[in-house]
Amino acid sequence: MRKFLIVTLLIFSQLTAHKVELFDGRVIKTHKLELKNGFYVLDDTVVSKLDVKKVIFSGGPSAYLPVRYKLENVDSVLAKAKRARKLYSDASGIVLLDQGFYVLEMDSTRYNRYHFQGLILKDEARSWANVRVYVNEDLMKARVLAARCIKPDGRVIYLNPKDVKITKPKSGLVFFGKGKVMSFTIPGVEVGDIVEYVYEYNIFNPWDKHVFSERWFFGGDKPVCHSEVTFKLPKTEFFKYLIRNTNPKNVKYEKSSVGPFNLYKFSMDHVDPYLTEPQMPPVSDVIPEIAITNQKSWDYLYTWYAKFQKKRIIITPEIQSLADSIVKGATSLDDSIARIYYWVQQNIRYISIKGGASSGVSGHPATETLHKGYGDCTDKSILFSTLLRAIGVMGYPVYIETNNEGTFLKDVPSFQGNHAITEIITRDGRDFFLDATGSTSRYPYFWSADHGVWALNAQLRKISFIKVPPPEDNWRQYTYKLTIKPDGTTRVEFTGRYTGDIEAGIRWYWQHVKESERKNRMEQMIQATAPGARLVSYELGPLYDLSKQFYLKITFDIPGYLKSIGDLRLLELPDVKNRYRFPEISVKNRHYDIVYRTSYKVSHDFYVKFQGMKLSYLPDSISIKDRHFTYVSYFKKTKGNEFEYHDVFRRWDRIIPVSDYQSYREHLLELLHHLRKPVIFEGGK
Repeated sequence: MRKFLIVTLLIFSQLTAHKVELFDGRVIKTHKLELKNGFYVLDDTVVSKLDVKKVIFSGGPSAYLPVRYKLENVDSVLAKAKRARKLYSDASGIVLLDQGFYVLEMDSTRYNRYHFQGLILKDEARSWANVRVYVNEDLMKARVLAARCIKPDGRVIYLNPKDVKITKPKSGLVFFGKGKVMSFTIPGVEVGDIVEYVYEYNIFNPWDKHVFSERWFFGGDKPVCHSEVTFKLPKTEFFKYLIRNTNPKNVKYEKSSVGPFNLYKFSMDHVDPYLTEPQMPPVSDVIPEIAITNQKSWDYLYTWYAKFQKKRIIITPEIQSLADSIVKGATSLDDSIARIYYWVQQNIRYISIKGGASSGVSGHPATETLHKGYGDCTDKSILFSTLLRAIGVMGYPVYIETNNEGTFLKDVPSFQGNHAITEIITRDGRDFFLDATGSTSRYPYFWSADHGVWALNAQLRKISFIKVPPPEDNWRQYTYKLTIKPDGTTRVEFTGRYTGDIEAGIRWYWQHVKESERKNRMEQMIQATAPGARLVSYELGPLYDLSKQFYLKITFDIPGYLKSIGDLRLLELPDVKNRYRFPEISVKNRHYDIVYRTSYKVSHDFYVKFQGMKLSYLPDSISIKDRHFTYVSYFKKTKGNEFEYHDVFRRWDRIIPVSDYQSYREHLLELLHHLRKPVIFEGGK
């Protein structure tokens, strides 16, 4: 289904004369413009694609070119909708047709077409009438073939070509370069109508003419009556495919030929929508999918990526001098690596610039990123790797698919990955990963979305698995000192210490809270612990010194904190229950694995003093051992008016398979039941 793919198109009209802007500042006017073997062929010269900064087509963009496209008979579409309504009467919308057609031409250009029909049964599905498609003016040309609304009585309302708009998108810190958005709204659409549209596009300037790969999703969040995709390739081309998230037998496969081409058609009928569950896998790992490639191995792509990278990882005198100054005074190799890690995080601002293949995939030269002071994940990885090499440590940009987006398909060689980080290999043979994209990660920790994924290292021609770190690397460590007076008023001295992505996130949060607002935020926090709590003091650990562990200290009073039942006083330890919430086990049975970002550890250490009361009851100790986590909790009486409480939760696995769900759920429910038991005192005021 195309909605799960990023579509980049070029929408333009008939061409007459064009302008080609080069990186050296020259502008060449030409009527002839062809791309052959990495070179632009112009009227009277040939220039390398790598020297071209921008191609400006004459005549300007036109969002719609009227062409003939034979649509299905309206009566046939209405009959199809009637049958679908009987099958999926409770749906908000039903996809009647989801059709893709992908062609690799003999000259390595590409042709794609997408056709959609959707029956709208509830208001939320009316969004199908709003179509948005990203366009890239350097790579492709496209045109809308048809767009219409079919009423239940057979009336048809067509899209007016003048209503198609082309605008430049803006999205936070992401700049899409020459990319634009083609958008249109099919008119007159109401509940009960059918929307239909078809567009096509030609990729005349692919990233690389040797690589042809596509991914197609057969389903989505709405039921799909029929989804099909056809790939048309020259008979001389290698073809490999992988079917995921469904039994391959569920996908109908047909192969045929037309002249010098083979056609590979895949289809599915009556695809149910995916279910929504808490902590479920990314949607792309749930929906039935086919991924195809014309690459027998990763060899060509390794070379393609590495060629770009090596040109950008150049140790200039300026970079060498900077690296030397950063590590001056370092006490160890780890200290040196950490200092460079911190410098790139804090001095190179993250801005994503989506441009061509060389800049978008392999980044800008290290010196360029250094001079600009900003860059995307690839730019920061390129600069980080270069600075590391300047001190004799081998750093390599690697491409990954973050674990919140889906699986990197290492068995389907293609342009994959949505993020770039750095693999580091030291002189003593250590091999590990860091991610300098953010601004608050303390060495050796890095973003949790990078954990448990595959990483492609083009220069070393390998794909490695990034292991999930131990729970200690993602640890919330809480210490409380409680002093309880006879009237139940309780002073709380709280200290929180953190590691890993948790520490980075909390540090980032407090960096972005104005100093004048911090007291108010602290008061909000203690009110969440106990309404009526009064702030006494607070202290924030080092906010900007990433070499030191961040901590948070808060002292506050809670008037009348104990609950009274007759002569008994009940103490519920502050915050503990709130830190053990597991919405992922809220259903009795699950359809999908539980998927977390990374491992996790939380611990509580309470030191309690009480006055004017007698300790009557301390809950029993508990120890739980699951295949994926352990939990230990115990109370200990130390003096007549003092006791301690300690607990530790450690989960080392990122993914909990459905097959383990029942035991996992039972053990977590046992933990939650244990937390309901209060400490009981006698006496007091």
